[in-house]
Amino acid sequence: MVLCLAFAGCAKPSENPPELFGVTDWKREGSGPATHAEGKWWNCKENGGTPLMTEIEFVGSNFYLDSTLFESGCPSTPSGNSDSAILRVESKGAFALGIAGERETFDTEITALRIVPLDSAIAINLNKSKACGFSNWSVGKSKTVSPTSCQSPLTENLMVESFNIFQIVENNFFLGKIGRAGSETDATSPETRPTEFPDAPTWVRL
Repeated sequence: MVLCLAFAGCAKPSENPPELFGVTDWKREGSGPATHAEGKWWNCKENGGTPLMTEIEFVGSNFYLDSTLFESGCPSTPSGNSDSAILRVESKGAFALGIAGERETFDTEITALRIVPLDSAIAINLNKSKACGFSNWSVGKSKTVSPTSCQSPLTENLMVESFNIFQIVENNFFLGKIGRAGSETDATSPETRPTEFPDAPTWVRL
């Protein structure tokens, strides 16, 4: 199972999963001035048949991204349907906005990851594969790992650095469409930025 963060066989969820949001102990602070992306955004969509909800907050030049997989059905709000959540991955890092030609650019670097299994079968699978070098995963217990050294199917498509374009239309945040790995629009360098936007927004403002 691969979790594709927004810059990426699920079993029955546990009976008493932890609350999804508001439990992080990462201090959310910015190191630069506010931008027009400032604030919280979210979305939920199918991710290879599995609902994936993302909530991102921009604070100064930092971002904090919560990505949650669900066993079934996208919630209608960030706090809804938490009883079917099976896995949560939090990431934080830095971002920079700029201009390239007629496009606004959006460059990111992930500096830390935190993984929280919310389902017993997911925890068992993480232990069997020794995900990120650990074999003691348990439901509701998080582990902070390095985004560059964690070896796991969860992170095999993770882009630690990405170079994209973006636009904000009213309360909708659009990231460019990233092409397949090795393509001219795979977002792995400033020279391979995406060139067009999807029809649906990446996030909507909260």
